[in-house]
Amino acid sequence: MSSPDEYSVGDLVKIKNSHDLARQLGIITEIKEKVHLKSVGTAAVVMVYWFAISDYDWEYTFFLEKLDK
Repeated sequence: MSSPDEYSVGDLVKIKNSHDLARQLGIITEIKEKVHLKSVGTAAVVMVYWFAISDYDWEYTFFLEKLDK
């Protein structure tokens, strides 16, 4: 799992679930806050603009994968 500190505004991301075709390319537009969830650890809550659906949505960083690799 990646650290929430690895995510920045402007990063291109996708949802780790490959079955969600509407969320295969998005851009982080805002980083809201860091949270600690007992089951997964520390994550950041970020706002992502999803290009395929032309809409914004809040996401936890543990659901995201950066596309800079």
